[in-house]
Amino acid sequence: MLENNSFDVYKIVKSGTDFLLRHGFDSRQANISSTILAEYCLHAPLYMAQNFTVDQLDKFTELIVKRSEFVPLQHLTGIAHFRYLQLACNKNVFIPRPETEMIIDEVIDYCNNAKKDK
Repeated sequence: MLENNSFDVYKIVKSGTDFLLRHGFDSRQANISSTILAEYCLHAPLYMAQNFTVDQLDKFTELIVKRSEFVPLQHLTGIAHFRYLQLACNKNVFIPRPETEMIIDEVIDYCNNAKKDK
């Protein structure tokens, strides 16, 4: 996947993005996926890291290859975000959808308004 031996964070993220582009991802999804997987492997936001370790690079490469097969990010990272929560996630559970969050917000607003009306 990587054309050079540099472990520079931004070069590696760009390489991951390019790899996903070649496997059918649009540019936005490729960049988001590569960034999220890099931050997951680094255990830090990109701006706080300078280089990958060899182990981190190996893990990133493994995850990018799986992502190129359209495995959901949540299954790769084991984390799904839902409202204000981080939920454990794997291939055996449904991934919460943004539409579900919107419905929950509406229900909460409805309940809060019903309380006020009493």
